[in-house]
Amino acid sequence: SMGAGKGRARRTSGLPPTLEAQATAAELLVSLEEQPVLKPVKAVNCDYPLPSSELVYPPGSLVVLAGPSGIGKSTWANKLFVSADILSSDKMRELISGDENNMAVSGQAFALLHEKASEALSAGRTAVIDSTALSVGARNDLVFLAQEQGAEAHLILLDGTKSSCLAGQLSRERKVPLDVIEQQLLATKELRAL
Repeated sequence: SMGAGKGRARRTSGLPPTLEAQATAAELLVSLEEQPVLKPVKAVNCDYPLPSSELVYPPGSLVVLAGPSGIGKSTWANKLFVSADILSSDKMRELISGDENNMAVSGQAFALLHEKASEALSAGRTAVIDSTALSVGARNDLVFLAQEQGAEAHLILLDGTKSSCLAGQLSRERKVPLDVIEQQLLATKELRAL
């Protein structure tokens, strides 16, 4: 859980998580280590983790898929969630400009993604966010959005190696530069350490 759904949090873009949030994350990691729930699945020359049992979230939850570019967030989302619930930053760029690779409209794309997520949550529907979500600010904004709607927020971190990210890009038109992937992998490692 990202910590949303109970009480109100102060919007703290860019600030590190509280000790309480770190303790909760540590407890979650311990429970995940005790009961591994992932199994490897081959797809597009890349290993994509799928849970060995069904993921269950209360209706109206915000589910955020986080991880580096090319790791398989979109593939994973499409295998596990109803397509109408998936809100992708790439798809928002495509709606705005006709091109999901048009990074010049990313600000507008994320504003639209937040608007669509808010609409879904206010209607009691689940919203699955498919973006890297590796910055503290991006995650805080999503937690704040969920809290405004009285929804639970959950984070699913997809992690991997540089080679798995590069393999995941083979079928993509837009290739994310290696230095960006390396920065995203570092951010993933830092998030995993919480």
